[in-house]
Amino acid sequence: GVMGGDAVCAVCSQKGPLTCSACKMVSYCSKEHQKHHWPEHKTQCRPFEVRTSPELGRYLVATRDVAAGEVLYEEAPTVVGPKVVEPSPVCLGCLRPPGTARCESCGWPVCSPACPGLRDPHCHAIECKILSLSPITDIKHCRYECILPLRSLLMQKRNPRKWKVIMSMETHIDKRGPSTEVYKELDENVVSYLINNYLSKLDDGAIGDISSEIIHRICGAIDVNALEIQEDQVELLALLPTAFIMCHSCIPNTKHTFKNTRITVRAAVDIPKGQDITTMYTHMLWTTQARREHLRNTKYFSCQCPRCADPMELGTHMSALRCLAEVEGMPCGGFQYPKEPLDDNCEWCCNKCPMSLSSRDVCQLISCLDVEVESIQLAMYYMGLALTGGDTHRASQESPYDAYNQPTVDRLEDLLRKLETVLHPHHYLCYKIKHSLIQLYGHQQGYLHSDITDRALLRKTDMCRDLMSVTSKVDPGHGRL
Repeated sequence: GVMGGDAVCAVCSQKGPLTCSACKMVSYCSKEHQKHHWPEHKTQCRPFEVRTSPELGRYLVATRDVAAGEVLYEEAPTVVGPKVVEPSPVCLGCLRPPGTARCESCGWPVCSPACPGLRDPHCHAIECKILSLSPITDIKHCRYECILPLRSLLMQKRNPRKWKVIMSMETHIDKRGPSTEVYKELDENVVSYLINNYLSKLDDGAIGDISSEIIHRICGAIDVNALEIQEDQVELLALLPTAFIMCHSCIPNTKHTFKNTRITVRAAVDIPKGQDITTMYTHMLWTTQARREHLRNTKYFSCQCPRCADPMELGTHMSALRCLAEVEGMPCGGFQYPKEPLDDNCEWCCNKCPMSLSSRDVCQLISCLDVEVESIQLAMYYMGLALTGGDTHRASQESPYDAYNQPTVDRLEDLLRKLETVLHPHHYLCYKIKHSLIQLYGHQQGYLHSDITDRALLRKTDMCRDLMSVTSKVDPGHGRL
């Protein structure tokens, strides 16, 4: 690239007509001097800088205009491991879905005994020595939530530089004391489990500090800072040297991909110079109330991003309820929105009539409906496994849903009608059911693509459009959905 006439070469201070195309921050007189300067410039060559404030701690700010799709940085995670939603096996060598093979030393599921990661000290080899102290016989006993803390703990002696990064991460340990629910749960499921089954059998000092305090601290760093990665039907968690200082926003301006053990972070939308660089630590499709509660409970802050502060959630209406008031015997036709979305106890008011609701009533209604929608989602999940033969381990476990209870187009259309009598058609619970319906239309007996009616096809198309209009507002860079 070319810079203005005043720029000087970073190497020799002569006139510098060339500029580094990545960060646009440094100039050179020639390609030779640019190459010569690269080893030094490489560490600073990024279109952002780290700033500090009392409220945010360390955070990243764009130092120039960044175009959507542009790579902000690429880095290897400090440590990466499986995220656990339920006991869903992954191969500890490559973090992909496993086959039926098991690691011959520790007994954990693997994709194949020949997986290169099993013998790689950067992947499974070192933890395998520890897991082998108490080999797994039944894979139901695999506690995947212990793998990332164990891998982090092993960095003490293996990679002091990475260990230093982990130890510098925010843990909010002061809010996670022995009397808290999160402490008790981790103490039982991770800390005591690791110490009793494995770490207590090691020689003193073999891998460094293995006290319960240090493991709790690691778990705090993971809970507060880990980035979720969706990869090959597997959900992973990674601690990253740079990502953990990105601020959170429920409409983030970055997206990330994970390939060949490297994370690439790109601009999801155009980022103007001076804007904070943000990522997302909660679920994009949840309502404002659910997102803020999740962030308070896991990340210990109250989100005040533009989406949370807007009663209509950027025009998506993903939290809105249908007003049930009647005006002169007719439904008023309005919708209920929170009066002050950043106050969890505020009342909800109709945009057309004087009717209002308490936040308590709203929470009760949503949690009742949520239970019904969640059970459908779970049934769809098991149905998907049975149809695709997706995951042999999980499909072979007894599915809690028999054929009689399976979701059908008619059953889901009925539920959607019921939901839309009390919720805005774009509410996130309606979104979820529409998403399930789109999968059933064309794939279910009576609605197969070969014999689907024009009316049903039109219905499917309309729902796709609905979902796309909501998605484009909350995820304009298509980074997460």
